[in-house]
Amino acid sequence: MYQTPEYFTERVLTTTTLGEIIIGIFAGYFIFDSVDLVKYQGIQATWPVVLHHVVLVSVGLGYFLYHHQLVGYGMLACLIEINSIFLHGRLLLLMYGFSKTSLVYRLNSVFNIITYLAFRMGCLVLLIPMVMDDCERISSFWCYWFRVTAVTLLVINLILFYRLIRSDFITKSNKGIETDLNIMVPTNNNLNGKSH
Repeated sequence: MYQTPEYFTERVLTTTTLGEIIIGIFAGYFIFDSVDLVKYQGIQATWPVVLHHVVLVSVGLGYFLYHHQLVGYGMLACLIEINSIFLHGRLLLLMYGFSKTSLVYRLNSVFNIITYLAFRMGCLVLLIPMVMDDCERISSFWCYWFRVTAVTLLVINLILFYRLIRSDFITKSNKGIETDLNIMVPTNNNLNGKSH
């Protein structure tokens, strides 16, 4: 995005080969991650993340790559995934038994919230008015689909943000690693009361 500032001014028609490759790589990652989540954790435990990935892949593959347009939107959407570094870091720390009160976990939590607000929520908040501005330049179907996508992703990410805050900053006790690992889906199950 730094090398192609036109993504911000001419969002519909600006495209680059590198931009399309990056979007294709992200689409491949989302497909792989969805299959992996369903295979190893089941659809009931991961449906919000899988829905998030399906929505992104349908937009990414369905429009950006097929029509060679709106690549700027795709590049902005890819910035959202910067936060995934800290979300995945959180998951790894919990899986390896780090206490929520440990310095490394607390630092990751702070960076997770900062990048969540700056990239995940910030980019979504930027995308919604941009889509509204450019709707007359794309087909009505895709305009509608982009609106639905943006609102769906905003709702999913607001829920995830609430669960992150509750799990990492409000709740003082460990209710079991299963609950902490899967903040996307509320569960009453834990691992027989084991705390980590």
